[in-house]
Amino acid sequence: MICAECGEWKGDFNLLAQIGYNGIANHFEYRNFGVTQSFHDYDLVLTYVNQPFGTRTEAGFNFSIRLRALPFTRAQQGGQFGTAIDTGTGDVF
Repeated sequence: MICAECGEWKGDFNLLAQIGYNGIANHFEYRNFGVTQSFHDYDLVLTYVNQPFGTRTEAGFNFSIRLRALPFTRAQQGGQFGTAIDTGTGDVF
């Protein structure tokens, strides 16, 4: 979010870089770079993926929004990464 008065981004930034090197073939297998902007209830993630070798080749950008809290539920206590959502089927008889 941008603060209207100060014109600055609010939240925490995290940077990620992953590079895989194949010593036998003497080349880099993959390169991934990412930026995460953390807010109170959600994270914004932008990742660049470059994997030119192997059976699954890909290159491009990925953008995702990770929710930490659901706005329609009552407040619950949670840890650093929020509260897990139960995917069970309830009581089974």
